[in-house]
Amino acid sequence: MRELPTPDQILEELADKAAAAIERLAPVAFDAAWDEMVRYHRFLLAINATHGPDGRTFNYSEIQGKDWQPPHRVWIRQYGRLFERAADRIPDDTHFIRKLAYAPLSLLSTRDGPKLSTNIINSILDLGPMMMHRIEAWKTKRTTIETSAMEPARPRLRLAGSDAKAYSSVLPDLIGAWESLLHSASAIYGWRDEKRQESQSRWNEFRASWPFLWQHLKNTAYCLAVAVWNEDDEGARYFQEALVRWPESLRLRHPYSELRHRRHLFPNILHREWTDAKAAARSLAYEHASDPQADELFATIVRNAHQDVIMLSAALLLSWSINNKQASDIGARTARALLDRKGGNEHRDASIGERPHLHSLFLDVARFDAAGERYDEASYANELDRLVTTMDNMTERRVVPGRVFTPSTINGREDLTSSFLVILASSVPAKGDDGLVGRLRQLAADVGILPRGDRSLRAISNEIGTLLSVLRSEFSFDAAKPLFGSTENPDFRKRLDEILENARLAIENVRTDLLKSLPISAEVIEELRSAAQARLLEGGTLLNFFQGVKIVQHHGVGTDPIAFVAIGDISKAHMVRPPMETPPVNFVEFLASSFQDKAEMRVWGAFVNRPRVRVELDLAVENQAFWTAIKPYLLQTGAKPVLLVSRSAEGRALQRFVWGHGAKPDALGITRKDFVEGAASYIATIEGVDVFGVDMPAGTAWLFSGELLQQVSYSGVRTSDHCVDLEYIASDDLNGSLRLSYRQKSTWAETPIFEVITPDPDDLDNDFDKNRR
Repeated sequence: MRELPTPDQILEELADKAAAAIERLAPVAFDAAWDEMVRYHRFLLAINATHGPDGRTFNYSEIQGKDWQPPHRVWIRQYGRLFERAADRIPDDTHFIRKLAYAPLSLLSTRDGPKLSTNIINSILDLGPMMMHRIEAWKTKRTTIETSAMEPARPRLRLAGSDAKAYSSVLPDLIGAWESLLHSASAIYGWRDEKRQESQSRWNEFRASWPFLWQHLKNTAYCLAVAVWNEDDEGARYFQEALVRWPESLRLRHPYSELRHRRHLFPNILHREWTDAKAAARSLAYEHASDPQADELFATIVRNAHQDVIMLSAALLLSWSINNKQASDIGARTARALLDRKGGNEHRDASIGERPHLHSLFLDVARFDAAGERYDEASYANELDRLVTTMDNMTERRVVPGRVFTPSTINGREDLTSSFLVILASSVPAKGDDGLVGRLRQLAADVGILPRGDRSLRAISNEIGTLLSVLRSEFSFDAAKPLFGSTENPDFRKRLDEILENARLAIENVRTDLLKSLPISAEVIEELRSAAQARLLEGGTLLNFFQGVKIVQHHGVGTDPIAFVAIGDISKAHMVRPPMETPPVNFVEFLASSFQDKAEMRVWGAFVNRPRVRVELDLAVENQAFWTAIKPYLLQTGAKPVLLVSRSAEGRALQRFVWGHGAKPDALGITRKDFVEGAASYIATIEGVDVFGVDMPAGTAWLFSGELLQQVSYSGVRTSDHCVDLEYIASDDLNGSLRLSYRQKSTWAETPIFEVITPDPDDLDNDFDKNRR
């Protein structure tokens, strides 16, 4: 029985029909085949559309397995073949590429159609960059290198006359088709309903549309990067204008004009319900401002995101010029056009074409540092990092699959520091600081408006420090000359250094004054105290030669003397809430472990001060006769005998022997046990005695039972349940130490400790070496 064709096969066959019509230059046949293909693809998406348990839209074609890719990705790949063939036919007939440019719009559902999931919509929108890659590949194949006779030997890439004319004629239509997608957002998500809705419903529509808009905005920037990377001046100019004019195609209302701190409003507010979102926006507005409307607030979010993409795109394209990745300066020129908003609508924005001010540019850059945790995949900061990483990936060189290589592309925004520095340097005023230092001082004083409070402010201060570090290096601004234009300030490097240093000091001075005024957090004190007490009662491994020791907590205030442990060099910034410095890795664990070690050393001190019985033997520990001589003393020490020797003298001699550097008699029993690491270094078990190396004088060894220490108990210091107390002792306004107090009692068995005096091993011949000889 013949098997029925799969959806993948049917769609591929329909794509073949459309491709064959392109090859035959048959536009009527192509239109029919194209419409059939699109209808079938829409049908597949519709029948697979559903909702998940949480109510979110889902499509069964997103499911992937170990041996197959998600079907919707297989379907989307069919369009790449058509884009490639249509691009090859641009000189002959532009009908095909013009028709295909509307592919995303043809596949998207209207509001009344089946709801498509975010992954499906993103894949459909990715058809735009897919088409641009195919068009630029065609252009590259048909480009010639031309050098004019009257000009310096600088190669310029040009299309032949007919090809250039055809390409120029089709570009505006391609841009128009891409921009028309934004017009459809109102129809898909219901923005233009004549019936006015309540704010919550309106807000929900905007929230639902954000993934669509964000993907379209990112892809617009990506298409611009594709054109710039291929040194396509004409394509770069059109997509640069499209990116600058992007918000106009949405036809949203004007942004919330009463928002005082609009740069501190991020897309993550869209995760909130309208009541919470409105309250959050209201906290960033002027004191007596009216409540925002859903349309106004969403327009502000879109505007901010658009400016983020403008700045990141300009920085990335500029980095290609700075790092000499391209033969021409198209990257720097396009970055300048983006920052100047060239190609924008002068009637809607009076700042179009004006040089941006230092104050505004710096705050746009600083906004990235306040965008959230960049390593959190759900954060907006992570989205921005992925955007620049994806855009720069097209510049990666080809490598042999399977080989290990160092990528030449960037990992995120931190790799664009040089670009940000150049952008700021290009706008340094001849006098003053454009109000930047004063604005940052105000921001530091009102740190609560930042999304992450002082953490965001620290990130901004650190960013300034990074910029200064690059500026004070041997960094060259030569590759970025197009960004400066004819208005370059010859003293810009010195001026920028002064402005940035003053800005950093303004922030840090305010932070320092705030830190001085803050009280030590009781929450932090209790967190550290609890961790120290828990670690103490767990028992440590420092005195690893004692075995079976019980750790006991006695409830009630004890009578044993209070012991103190001081841990210094603790910044006050770690002791306030929220912390004003990033704490060291495992800060709490480190403090608890340090305290435990010092408490155990107090037990060691008690052990050292116990009486010892002196025994003199004229035998070194590495001598076989030594182990025979100590057998009578082993009967007195009791079970699990332990011998502590000098780590650097007897211990070293025994280790050479144990590890096979000397022959040993068969009668001497040497084994190895598993002891945890501690202050003493386990060497071996010889004739049933566990031997450890410690820091003690050569020629001295201590013999005792491993069960000598029976119990270590702790009782309340000042309250019955706290066997550890902790307080912060300030040494000045910014630093101090932690003082931990505790009551400790060690219980010992009534067995002797023998102090065995032996000759220094360096003064005696090794009997084992004699046996070896």
